[in-house]
Amino acid sequence: MRLEMSLTQEQFGQMCYVTASTISEYELGKISPSQEVFELILNAYSEHSKMSNTEFSFLDKNFPQTLKTFRERLLLDQRDFAKLSKISPRMISDLESGNAKPSTKIIASLRELEKNTDTKNKVALSEIQKDFPEKLRKLLVHLGLSPSQFAQEIDVNKKSITEWLRGKKIPKISRVKKLEEFCIKNKIDFNNLDVTMISSKEIRQEFGWTQKDLADQASLEVPAIANWENAKKKKPTFASQHKLSTVYERTWDDLISKLYYLLDEKGFTEEELVSEIHDVIDKDTPGRNPTQSISRWLSKTEYPIKQEQNAINSLFDKFKNLDRYQRTFTPSSLKTPQPHHLGLTKSDA
Repeated sequence: MRLEMSLTQEQFGQMCYVTASTISEYELGKISPSQEVFELILNAYSEHSKMSNTEFSFLDKNFPQTLKTFRERLLLDQRDFAKLSKISPRMISDLESGNAKPSTKIIASLRELEKNTDTKNKVALSEIQKDFPEKLRKLLVHLGLSPSQFAQEIDVNKKSITEWLRGKKIPKISRVKKLEEFCIKNKIDFNNLDVTMISSKEIRQEFGWTQKDLADQASLEVPAIANWENAKKKKPTFASQHKLSTVYERTWDDLISKLYYLLDEKGFTEEELVSEIHDVIDKDTPGRNPTQSISRWLSKTEYPIKQEQNAINSLFDKFKNLDRYQRTFTPSSLKTPQPHHLGLTKSDA
């Protein structure tokens, strides 16, 4: 313990309020420390461990879990961790299972490894490891690549990708670096990919589409969609899921861009736009509240029904080559129109 702390007998004695000769006699087994001195020794060791900013200590009752957590944070299996720490794989296994106690030499090796491991790198690796299967799944959907295709992209075998997706294994540091290089090259934020994972049935229900509508929009086959929804086939491939996610986002983006165009560029107020839309459709459509439609659409809370979609498209086509909207009425409830959603003041306009 004293050697681990790199202290002389005199220095250690000062921490425990005993002489150097007394420490020598303790170490030679000639005498045993009293309960009071023993507690002072433990406190001295504990304080030294805290000041050393280390995770590894003889006094750690959860040493097996501490070691396992440290190894997993480095994304290493026991064999690779053994090579890096210069501790045998069998000993690593015994330490993590609690079947062996760490020696002074092992603690020293672990602290040296901890010291030489870049803190930022550990945090980065830990972040990548967190929810890794789900992040990898989103990446493949984003790219529209199969596991075998992606394996070729980062020069690993297909089996590794499959095992990562299933959560059976975590990638080694060398594999993580290949993944990082790929993401940097393609300007992809692996930890924060914004990919909508949505089923074909959910898309159809939200947009009011038939299976044929979705097939046409996403360049898919109707039988394939029917099989997914009837559970006759496994989930869509990553390429098919890519098409589903893309058409979902594109459909919403197209609607919202048209609404903002009419509001911001053509000078409609929300009340006027709702009025124009519902002038050409059935105002008494069950379950519809025209006065709240715009805000619901812009917040992606609700997608317009077919009649509303057609009306929005008609208004967009009608006004895209015309000047700003000319009001044919001026309800007393309407205030002077302000530039919409642009954060401009009346003087700015």
